[in-house]
Amino acid sequence: MDDSIWHIEFQSSNDPEMPWRMYQYKALLLMYYRNENGDFPIVRQRVYYTGNGAPNMPDKFQVPGTGVIFEVVDLKGQFDNGRDLLDSDAPMDRVLGLLCMRRPHDDVGRREYLRAWQRVANTLNRENTSAQMDARTLFEFAADIRNVDLRKIRGWPEMPITANLENTILAKQLYNKGVSYGEDIGRRSVYEEDIIGNVEAKGQRWKPQNDARLKDLSQEELKRVRDMSRSGITFDAAYSRIEAERNRRRDDENIL
Repeated sequence: MDDSIWHIEFQSSNDPEMPWRMYQYKALLLMYYRNENGDFPIVRQRVYYTGNGAPNMPDKFQVPGTGVIFEVVDLKGQFDNGRDLLDSDAPMDRVLGLLCMRRPHDDVGRREYLRAWQRVANTLNRENTSAQMDARTLFEFAADIRNVDLRKIRGWPEMPITANLENTILAKQLYNKGVSYGEDIGRRSVYEEDIIGNVEAKGQRWKPQNDARLKDLSQEELKRVRDMSRSGITFDAAYSRIEAERNRRRDDENIL
């Protein structure tokens, strides 16, 4: 064991830009781990291909005076076809073990393959809250990559999700994204109701075709139309102003 830094990437598709990406990553790692004497570490790089089929990504990036060479390894069949990982104490390892398994072509092998997915699914439900959400999300990503029908995993849709939002990265991201999305939907609904209410308060009938025009407006545009409708401007006139502003912006961009 030497003092090399290993940079490992997992790639589910054959990305022709992978060499350029690895070159950039290596440069960042060299900058970050350069020591106080100005010495650079040895950085070794490997890309594990998790997709179906065979990897065919280039494994080097070279231009005059610089470049990078790295390994591209098909994950399928690695770690004793996944067996070394399937019984690991770490839930992420077990999911990774599933991706290591080669997909069999005979009926007996396919049944055993699906049983392995079922066993891992059962263990994930028993994980503590800090590990369960991330592992279950990765499990679903892995199933999508391998075209495993989760409806065939007994109890998977009904498995309760428990997650500590402070310690579980994906759960926190999903929660925050959901809150943000809900707030945006709520604000749009309020603006739309205000606009329709202002139109009807003036004794005018709301035209059904205006629903599509509301959906066409961004949240900021909706707010401005709402404010204009409160000041007595009709919806048609307010919408026309927004369209005129959009056209002016497009004209300005074309000039630039």
